[in-house]
Amino acid sequence: MFSTVLVYGQYRDNEYSYLGVSGGVSLFDINTSDLATKQGTSFVGTLSNRGAFYNAFDLVWEIGFVQSKIDILANSASGNGEEYVGYNMQSGQVKLLGSYNIILERLSLEFGPVLNLNGKLNLDEDDQKNLVIAGYNNMTAEDIRDITNVNFRLQAGITGGIRHVRLSAQYQYGVTNMLNNLNDDGLEVDNLKGNSSTILLMAVVYF
Repeated sequence: MFSTVLVYGQYRDNEYSYLGVSGGVSLFDINTSDLATKQGTSFVGTLSNRGAFYNAFDLVWEIGFVQSKIDILANSASGNGEEYVGYNMQSGQVKLLGSYNIILERLSLEFGPVLNLNGKLNLDEDDQKNLVIAGYNNMTAEDIRDITNVNFRLQAGITGGIRHVRLSAQYQYGVTNMLNNLNDDGLEVDNLKGNSSTILLMAVVYF
């Protein structure tokens, strides 16, 4: 489908089509009132195709790998105070973005849907798995690993630079409840809700 759309767009304008390779950092958090979280920093890498579509608009399709980190507050093993439990998560993403050129091949605004396929939350330190999550009586750090694996997000951002080398800043907001899968696990609460919040800062090279 992506190829068909791009070919059609390029047929109409026939201006350019670039293959892009990008890499950078991801800043990930979960917007939730059910857990105390702290944003984590990791990395992202993508492959993309940018093609002229119509007038000032491009179409961009992109596939990528995102490593995400997040800290979630739990009660200390000693029973005195609290400490953060570190998690990491691997994701694959597929995007189809519309791009409005403020300056052709130099500066553009991008927006569109993202399909995010992710694994479980992996503990950074296995010896923290039995810590009880802050605010609960018996829900442990291990219990909340199996989050929802298929999530939809909306992305918006800006890309700017010279024709073949650009910098990109993007924000993704999860429209689906990525904690919903935990509500089927018989945990202490059954109405957990959280939406992903991700900032991607990348350098893009176009060929």
